Amino acid sequence: MFWFGKKDKKKFTVRNNFDGEIKRASLDQVQHYIDKMIDNDQEFVTLAIDRPVSEVSFVQTTWNNMHEPVLEVGVGDGINNKIMEKKSSIDEVTRTLSEFYNTGNVLNIDSFRREIKPLPKIIGTGVLPEWEKDNFESEPCEYLVAIGGSGAGGSGSKDHFSASFPILGYVNLQTGKKSDVMSHLRFVPTEEERERRAYFEEFDYLMVYKIKALAPKYREASEPWINNTVRMSCLYALEMLSAAVPNEYLDTLIVKYKTPVTIKTEKYGELTLDKDLHHFEGECEWLGKKAKLYLNVEREQENADKALANMDIFYQNLEDWDKRMREFAAKELTELAKEWQSSDYEVDEDGNPIDFTELTEADFAGKLSIDSMEIDDDGNFTVFYYDGGLFFDHSVVVDGNLENGIDSASMQG
Repeated sequence: MFWFGKKDKKKFTVRNNFDGEIKRASLDQVQHYIDKMIDNDQEFVTLAIDRPVSEVSFVQTTWNNMHEPVLEVGVGDGINNKIMEKKSSIDEVTRTLSEFYNTGNVLNIDSFRREIKPLPKIIGTGVLPEWEKDNFESEPCEYLVAIGGSGAGGSGSKDHFSASFPILGYVNLQTGKKSDVMSHLRFVPTEEERERRAYFEEFDYLMVYKIKALAPKYREASEPWINNTVRMSCLYALEMLSAAVPNEYLDTLIVKYKTPVTIKTEKYGELTLDKDLHHFEGECEWLGKKAKLYLNVEREQENADKALANMDIFYQNLEDWDKRMREFAAKELTELAKEWQSSDYEVDEDGNPIDFTELTEADFAGKLSIDSMEIDDDGNFTVFYYDGGLFFDHSVVVDGNLENGIDSASMQG
């Protein structure tokens, strides 16, 4: 192997859990260990170079706790490396290790956005902003917290922006208090983290962390929902102390979360619970078409008996409901559809402008085709129709209640 015209000046070492370290690694050996790693998610492969020819001194691949391949690169002098990481694929893993083996470099190093910082480390700004002081206590405690399975996000204006991660529960290490309420962990990212959306990478899903955090503050003289169970179970994160902490109570919550919950029905087949969105999802037959079906349930609820019973009531008169919803939507939205269509100048095959002002309510209703339906324990339902191009591929959404009938129809993006 040649490095810039000099043979055997750069030596590679493969580190792995299989055979220890192998000096003077060949590319075939690297591929061999990648193949072995694919079959065992407890393994890793590291390709290191003894005398770097670039800023990259090693490339490592492993699995994260969501069984996704992760690539890590050591950037620096080989002693005081800055370790960068990103989620990847097996194909990219293979290409990157091959590229490093053949050139001593990783060309798309900018794609490794996440820096793995040594613990303990500050989370975001590490301070409670003024605008959150009515929501959280001022004295921090140490917690073990189980991060949920999905749903990290950020919201708010530039001056009031916060990030959040879902949590399955926590243990207060000072008081011993335990929570199994699915809530969220909040923090304010730095300006640089917000611009790069790096706050999405702060925690790994389905992992237990030891953190320093602030408990929620009870709000006196507030609306009842302000002090609900979910808000009173959230935390404001300040510092990450350690990761992948074993804890029987929280590990049990993670196992429970990962265990699928399904119900089998005669009419709608098998429905599976989405524990983050709090609904069972599946499919149903809708007058000769397939429609996605969602049965909305309360947080922590793992059955859908009431929602399912309401769906049965709706389904008994499906043809009538479908006709009434189409007609209602047409009455509410036909004029709006004309405005949308007329605003987009189109010509027919002879080059003459198309006149959309003749669109009738019957035309409108006939263009709609079913997409999905959701219904809850109280009989509230929402039906989504494809718009047939009336609003240039937006949705026509009809809301109602089994007892009170159809409430509204709208166009949504």
